[in-house]
Amino acid sequence: MAIDLLNQTLPQIKSHIYPASIPLPDWKLKDGCFPNAASPSLNDAAWWNYTIPAPWGGYDKTAWFRKRISIPEQFAGKHVALLLDLPESLVYVNGKPYQGVDAHHQEVLLTTRARANQSFLVAIEAYSGRKKDLSTFNSAELVVLNPTARALYHSLVALHELEKTVGQSSSESKEIRELIRQTLVFLKYFKPEGEEYPNAIGRAYNFLLRTVESTYKTDVQGLVHLIGQSHIDMVWLWRLQETTRKCARTFSTALRLMEEFPEFSFTQSQALLYELTKESYPELYKEIKQKIVEGRWHPMGSMWVESDCNIPNGESLIRQILHGKRFFKKEFGLESDVAWLPDTFGYSWALPQILKKTGIKYFFTTKLTWNDTTRFRYNTFWWRGIDGSKVLAHAPAVGLEGSVTPKDLNKSWEEFQEKEKNPHTLQTFGYGDGGGGPTIEHIETARVLKTIVGLPPSTLSTVSGFFKEVEERATELDTWNDELYLEKHRGTYTTHGWVKRENRQAEALLYMTELLSVLGMLF
Repeated sequence: MAIDLLNQTLPQIKSHIYPASIPLPDWKLKDGCFPNAASPSLNDAAWWNYTIPAPWGGYDKTAWFRKRISIPEQFAGKHVALLLDLPESLVYVNGKPYQGVDAHHQEVLLTTRARANQSFLVAIEAYSGRKKDLSTFNSAELVVLNPTARALYHSLVALHELEKTVGQSSSESKEIRELIRQTLVFLKYFKPEGEEYPNAIGRAYNFLLRTVESTYKTDVQGLVHLIGQSHIDMVWLWRLQETTRKCARTFSTALRLMEEFPEFSFTQSQALLYELTKESYPELYKEIKQKIVEGRWHPMGSMWVESDCNIPNGESLIRQILHGKRFFKKEFGLESDVAWLPDTFGYSWALPQILKKTGIKYFFTTKLTWNDTTRFRYNTFWWRGIDGSKVLAHAPAVGLEGSVTPKDLNKSWEEFQEKEKNPHTLQTFGYGDGGGGPTIEHIETARVLKTIVGLPPSTLSTVSGFFKEVEERATELDTWNDELYLEKHRGTYTTHGWVKRENRQAEALLYMTELLSVLGMLF
């Protein structure tokens, strides 16, 4: 009964997320990648008329779309947002980089209290990607947003998934169905089109959060630390220029999420990504530095980039750490003590010694989940190097691009191998490879699932907070004495061997150049 009622009610709640909307079909279009396209003073007469939906772009193309938007009187005093359906894009508002848009991030909140006739100049820098087909700007709407309806909808969808995950005949499933039933009682006696329905949604959501924490609590003794992040490959299926723009899209989205959700913090690795942002998007970089001061943005990783750890020699790896740590210290006043290497294709046995002697205490990867033959025997462990140096290491069960769902939270706990010795595990969430990061749905789902029956407890956390918790009981952990070999990516020394040969020659030449420079200075 509860699930049938839920299936009937979910579309009604969803219709109240955006209770009013105005289509925005007419835009101005200009092709090309140029720096001042979003300037409010730019003359729109030089741009072409563009009516959506319509194709644009091509292989590896950039296009700009612009429109001046005015708030209608009926939207005054309300949350107002844009809904945009187009490929990877950076939205500028009144000339400033504001938020990224992609398939997982289509809502752009403009204001929480709109004024009649308030004006926004919106410019969108859109990237087509490396595909042969044309891209399409599918739709654009100006909408009134009801955040409570959105939160209730995401929460109930998560509960529905949880009910299926735990098994319909289990006691946990019965409790979840009862929670759903009790929540929907608040909506049952009101017509969706009636004036009272939005208030009923608010009451239902408040009841749901209170009741989860007081009545339907999990009995699992442990904790999943949720880390909001985005993995951005420095260069993969795009050029370095596009990496810089991916940073702007991902980082601006994270900043907007922080404005809306006070409990949300963001973790981002690779010093070079910060330098690229500083050079190309100084306004965003200033916002990031402020969030770092507030303790809500966490630079991570110690290395300049997430380095390969098989081919480079020891001195190269030390320089990676030197330049990464130096940047974080100079720019943010932070001393990084975590080697954050989630996507590297294996880890040399010399690494613990290098990490320890450069002031790094902790090591993190998710890549060992890719092993295709042997399941790695540990998730949390001491990693001892060739010389006996040890670092505290964690390789969680869920891979790098986890999600805040019952399925992933359950996997994080069920496949966690040290739960009896040290009941803290970490799970990252947020879209990556090409950026994007966490979503509104992730955060709203985390609120309702954090203590619920049928799942382990979870919390939005930090990497430092996680490792400190683990370190308190780390004496009971086992020790790994060997390299961390990744079975999935065999042949890392030979694939594209000419690149690796020239890398080694460059290392030798750089060493010789430095040696001769020192001798020249001395003599």
